[in-house]
Amino acid sequence: MCKELEFLLSPISILKGFGEKTIAVYKRLLFSKKVVMEEKTIPTIMDLIYHKPEKVIYRKQNINLSQIIDGDLVTVKVKVDEVIPPERGGQPYKIRCFNETGFITIVYFNMFSDFINKTFRENDEIVISGKVEKFNEELQMNHPDYISHSYLNIPSYEQIYPLTAGLINRYLRQNIQNVLKNIPDLPEWIDKNLLFEHQWKSWKDSIICMHNAKSDNELANNSLYVERLAFDELLADQIALRIIRNKNKTNIKIEKNLANKTDDLKQKFLKKLPFELTIDQKNVIQEIENDIYSNHKMTRLLQGDVGSGKTVVAFLTMLPFIQNKKQIVLMVPTSILANQHFEWLKSICKDENINIEILTGKIKGKKREKILERLKNGEIDILVGTHALFQENVEFKNLSYVVIDEQHRFGVVQRLDLIKKGKNADTLIMTATPIPRTLSLAIYGDMDISTIKQKPKNRKEIITTTLQKERLEDLIIRIKERIKFGEKIYWVCPLIEESENLQATPLFQRYEEFKMFFDESEIGFIHGKITEIEKDKIMEDFSKKDSSVKILISTTVIEVGIDVPDATVIVIESPERYGLSQIHQLRGRVGRSDKQSYCILFYEKLTVNLNKRMSILKASSDGFFIAEEDLKLRGSGELLGLKQSGYQDYLIASLPDHYQLLLEASKIAKYIVDDKKLYNQKEIQILLNMFGYNEVMENKILT
Repeated sequence: MCKELEFLLSPISILKGFGEKTIAVYKRLLFSKKVVMEEKTIPTIMDLIYHKPEKVIYRKQNINLSQIIDGDLVTVKVKVDEVIPPERGGQPYKIRCFNETGFITIVYFNMFSDFINKTFRENDEIVISGKVEKFNEELQMNHPDYISHSYLNIPSYEQIYPLTAGLINRYLRQNIQNVLKNIPDLPEWIDKNLLFEHQWKSWKDSIICMHNAKSDNELANNSLYVERLAFDELLADQIALRIIRNKNKTNIKIEKNLANKTDDLKQKFLKKLPFELTIDQKNVIQEIENDIYSNHKMTRLLQGDVGSGKTVVAFLTMLPFIQNKKQIVLMVPTSILANQHFEWLKSICKDENINIEILTGKIKGKKREKILERLKNGEIDILVGTHALFQENVEFKNLSYVVIDEQHRFGVVQRLDLIKKGKNADTLIMTATPIPRTLSLAIYGDMDISTIKQKPKNRKEIITTTLQKERLEDLIIRIKERIKFGEKIYWVCPLIEESENLQATPLFQRYEEFKMFFDESEIGFIHGKITEIEKDKIMEDFSKKDSSVKILISTTVIEVGIDVPDATVIVIESPERYGLSQIHQLRGRVGRSDKQSYCILFYEKLTVNLNKRMSILKASSDGFFIAEEDLKLRGSGELLGLKQSGYQDYLIASLPDHYQLLLEASKIAKYIVDDKKLYNQKEIQILLNMFGYNEVMENKILT
């Protein structure tokens, strides 16, 4: 580790007061965005200072009590006049205070008497800060945020952070402020002309300014501080991708020892398929096989619209490895998707001498140990799994082919952690999120790209219609008819609970309303606040043919790729709140069989813009065309719904808001990597090391 980064990359356990319990709380908070959270991993100082505030509040200082408006957030010096204990259970403590401008009462509910007696003594002068409300024309402050003997200990501007259970804002903010006093001045890695053009400050100044912002505007993604920090993150990412790509292109003459003898085996499996391969599928298989049998390592992205048959392509390209006794791993983001792939592979490989196994976080004990032992001995041909595959004790005998489904759920480093478990393993990344070419070159800069646009002939086009919300009862009648035919329905709501800012019907309100029209056992719901285990259980139950649940009310968390053949209707409420591509992705939850399926865009008020957007969706089922139109209509800010669909989260950068920065970072990264002098500069090495790309720099990966 370079000296400049020693403090930043140190674990937070070096900080005063950070014992095991505190570290566990911060781990839950700071790793909420991380794809993988190993049990032994401890957040670093870097993780802590990259925890961005979400808003700023202003506390009016030393205000005249008579001038306070109901709801004001104030900091005032007062004298304690009288402490009034509760007369009976359920009543609060009241501490009556005053100064030369008036009276105010501090109120505490369910507070220990020891705290009250120790904190408030008659005639003591104290400074209190909190929200003031008027009750019976008297000023009250319930549970003050701060109590001190000096104004200096209470901030006028307070940055409010995302929190987790067991942590309050005051302590988190103070810990960050203490750390900021010790962060180093790092050498500048951004060209001075670019700094001037964007009017960016140094890295250190940007971090300090972000954590001392005096308005919400200073925390917005287009603010100078946040932009600078986002660019650093994107630049490091793009340089790492460029290094990997260059290494793949120059790393030739690899001895793969793959005999090309799979034609008979391929024909056998093609006969098992209930459909004929499309021209796109055949072309993509040929592209992948050309790479597989070449003398260089393959890193290829397979883009395929929803329902285009990517999994079949992936399996058929596994055959050369199976035939040559090499191991294959298929990684997916959730256990339910892993089980779905596992069951499909088992069914198509029935009666064949192909050993397939599954490994997820749910599999523990002796069963897990047995799988790991068989994997290490080379007895398993295809292993399907989730994030559990990243763990160090997952060892292969001769891993030669890595297939990763839904790439956007995994960061570059996580992907490489899996790939390096094999020696010169070929890699196929699959995604069902169509992305315009200019953007895909930046996001997937280390890969060649193959595309499937055609869909299997047995799939019927999903009929997309629009319906105004006042016709809810007509829609209920149509849904009841579909249920009688044994079909199932997705109903997507834009939010879970009622919101002051979003005027839309929330999930729980719909759930309660539907109890008037359907048996309660027929209705289920799923949303982002329930655990992954609960989500898996709900989706597994809904996918069963004999499930009592016929209608699943959901937010946008319903998984890409989940097959529920009986689901033929998806209702998307308030379509104006989603990007076109996100609606297209949601639409792909139905139409997974030969049954006719429907997508109903359920809107409140028809505007010119909404009508134009819905017309595009009704006219086309081409996800790539829709993605381009989405970019034209809503600009880079929406960025194809990647934000909502779960695309890899950065610490500061937000792809929907920093689209142009990403493209700029991509160009500069190419320039830096192509110029060996620039790449070898200490400043660039520090940048890469700071964001965890030291293994890429040291060439420990992909060799």
